[in-house]
Amino acid sequence: MPRSSMPRRTARTFFRMLHRRLGDEAFFALIRSFIHHHAGRVVTGQEFIDFADAFVREAGAAGAAGVHEPAGLRAFFLLARSP
Repeated sequence: MPRSSMPRRTARTFFRMLHRRLGDEAFFALIRSFIHHHAGRVVTGQEFIDFADAFVREAGAAGAAGVHEPAGLRAFFLLARSP
């Protein structure tokens, strides 16, 4: 596999894992909100992690349907980064 395709493959796997973890409703709400808040900007992976963690914490605290991550996503992101 060409080296240039590895980041794309890794990103695809990461988002698939995140989607499975959150479920359809919460995952797509997160993505819509992220795009809305960051439209027209180039962002880093860390900015996405910070936003997703805060989004899930707030949604979970508000009792949003499908969000069962009251502690946020920090542990998930740490596991996803492990080799």
